[in-house]
Amino acid sequence: MVDAKWGKRYTCFKCDTRFYDLNKPDAVCPKCEANQSKAPQKGVLSAAAKARRKLMPVEESSEEDDTKAETDRLDIDPLEDTSPLKVEI
Repeated sequence: MVDAKWGKRYTCFKCDTRFYDLNKPDAVCPKCEANQSKAPQKGVLSAAAKARRKLMPVEESSEEDDTKAETDRLDIDPLEDTSPLKVEI
């Protein structure tokens, strides 16, 4: 169990170091000294990231590509007969 005197636990947004704030008013990373109150909000994209997203081409998925991806994932040869075997007694 975490001791209350250690304060709140943080993971630094810059260097991913885990640390406790030791109940100090500002949570500052002991490794890179980044103030955690200045961390970017989760799920919010910067203007540069939004611009990059707009410039990225969107690939259209075709049925042929989906079939190839499925066979690759299942490691099945598309030419191999996978029908159930019929055994005659």
